[in-house]
Amino acid sequence: MNAWDIFLRNLEQKIGKQAVDKWLRSLKVLRFDACNLYLEAENSFQIAWFEEHVRQIAKEHFRNNNAHPIKIHFTTQAKPKQKKKKEEVLSPPLELASTPLDPSQTFSNFIFEQNNALTIEFCKKISPGAFNPLFLFGEHGTGKSHLLMACANKLQNAGLNVFFVHAETFTEHVVKAIRNSQMQKFRGIYRNQDVLIIDDVHCFARRSATQEELFHTFNTLHTSGKQIILSSHLPPSRIEDIEPRLISRFEWGIVLELFPLSKKKMGQVLKNRAHLHRFSLPDSVVDFLLEKFSAKTNAMMRALDALFLRHKTEQVISPQQAEILLFDLLLEEEKRKLTPEKILSATSAYFGIRNSDILGKSRSRECTIPRKLAMYLCRSKLGLPYLTIGKFFGRDHSTVMTSIGQIKKKSTTEEIDAALEEITKNLSKF
Repeated sequence: MNAWDIFLRNLEQKIGKQAVDKWLRSLKVLRFDACNLYLEAENSFQIAWFEEHVRQIAKEHFRNNNAHPIKIHFTTQAKPKQKKKKEEVLSPPLELASTPLDPSQTFSNFIFEQNNALTIEFCKKISPGAFNPLFLFGEHGTGKSHLLMACANKLQNAGLNVFFVHAETFTEHVVKAIRNSQMQKFRGIYRNQDVLIIDDVHCFARRSATQEELFHTFNTLHTSGKQIILSSHLPPSRIEDIEPRLISRFEWGIVLELFPLSKKKMGQVLKNRAHLHRFSLPDSVVDFLLEKFSAKTNAMMRALDALFLRHKTEQVISPQQAEILLFDLLLEEEKRKLTPEKILSATSAYFGIRNSDILGKSRSRECTIPRKLAMYLCRSKLGLPYLTIGKFFGRDHSTVMTSIGQIKKKSTTEEIDAALEEITKNLSKF
């Protein structure tokens, strides 16, 4: 039906091509006449989504050549008939709860480096509508979730209604609401808050229905002057598979970066966490954890929590005891520990060459660029001395210094930046 195809193309401009492709193009045209169109849906969820998002638009804009409205009728794919039950089974009530706030996660016990001071000050002074949205980004383990929780506690203590969820929870709520045909209740909950906080919004990637709901929820809250606080491991401009109209809204307010903690500060974090659990943690064990679990903050915290559970005596724990109690976690950490060999393999794989090509003597561009990038990553990710890097690559330390310096100067170019990002992303596969 030509009118239906035209309507879908026009609809792409309103709700996005991804949403149209996902929810509408799979509808099968059964039959039609001048004023009626009969469609077959794959399931009831598809019909529910249409009713929520498209029905009103269709009433206003879906018309035939004589400008008369065309009514859309639905049926679902035929299923085996079942005997009717005497009593109707009611859908369970829709329960959409905010993540319980942790009162221990406050600004007063948030440990940070001096280069994060400005970000912390912005968060402390946040008030509805001041910077909207407030978007925090940083590597895993930089304290984003703690800082979001601190904002939530501060704003709730000020008498505001705060709704705090992880992006995965928001998605689960959308799916649950669609399945129970209770989107209005979902909207009533999410769009009537003073503050909405969503952690890890990059998890919305490739989830068109969730992005659609977030878009309208964002618009409603923002227009009403309600505060929105978001976090991600990347700045908005670098998040992939999120609709551009959402990315632009993420950048409407202020975007702030959180930088990783030094080992000294990380030691203070471990001490604070142990103090909250009334667990005596000597400096020697702190040093042991920092040395063995330095790759990821989450792994370090997991190890500390394991000590809380596994150390049964009242005696102060020693590094030797910690090593025995954390034997399984140490094995896991060893397997995923980053090494020069892994950096070499990831770089070779990205450029489609062999490890021996990078370690060899070739001065062709297809070998020198990967070689310099691998040296740069060994320095930036592992902090290896120039002499150690030179020994691994079979070069003298002055060559290594020059190569790394050249990559630093070129790191703002699109080619080098894209290569560094992709290689870093793939390191965990080796």
